[in-house]
Amino acid sequence: MKKITLVLFISLLWIFSFAQPYQSIFGNESSQWIVTNRFVILEESEWMDTISVIDNDSGYRVLGYQCKWNGYNQIIGKIKTNETNSKLYFIEPSSTTELLIMDLDLEIGDAFSMKTFDNKYDTIYVDSIYLFDGKKHIQFKHWIGLSTPPGNSKRVFIEGVGPNWGFESEFNYLIACKYDDYVQTYTFENEYIKNCSFKNVSISSSEWKNDITIYLIYKAVCIFSSFKHQKKLL
Repeated sequence: MKKITLVLFISLLWIFSFAQPYQSIFGNESSQWIVTNRFVILEESEWMDTISVIDNDSGYRVLGYQCKWNGYNQIIGKIKTNETNSKLYFIEPSSTTELLIMDLDLEIGDAFSMKTFDNKYDTIYVDSIYLFDGKKHIQFKHWIGLSTPPGNSKRVFIEGVGPNWGFESEFNYLIACKYDDYVQTYTFENEYIKNCSFKNVSISSSEWKNDITIYLIYKAVCIFSSFKHQKKLL
């Protein structure tokens, strides 16, 4: 009888452990992601932009983006998680469509449909699952696709952080580190990541509009700044 009770206890403990929610992607007061620039990933430590949660909107967290080289701030979309923090959803400013951009419930060999910049979808496959620094990592057989370090990294879903290539489907930046409540909670282990200080992104909540004109102007300005800086380095 005691043996049966022990086995039942262990089984319940095992089930309970898997039912626990993942680490939240949001801090209690603030969340900032320090990222390499969306258009060009360089080896310079100062080439870092900041994404911040700036507001709440019907259960979503609104994301503001500060472009390092022109100081331009713009809302890039909004995100939310499910109850267990295993899934992350994103809505672009110019859309009302909810996109699944992270799923921590995937297993090795599972497929994930990833939206690309041309509104098409790539299918990527999980090649490994591991725990690092207390966070679950779902790694794919797919590279971020930029040859310049640290951009030549595999795509990974990271518990409490998000997709390591960022939130927006049309860009391939890299999350270098993350702050929750002004405390650094994640760092990408790479010799090229040397500066992970963040900037407070200041955008009025009244600016949360589905204004595609402003959104496209922002893209054009940031692209121009990136190419201009690239030209100086040649």
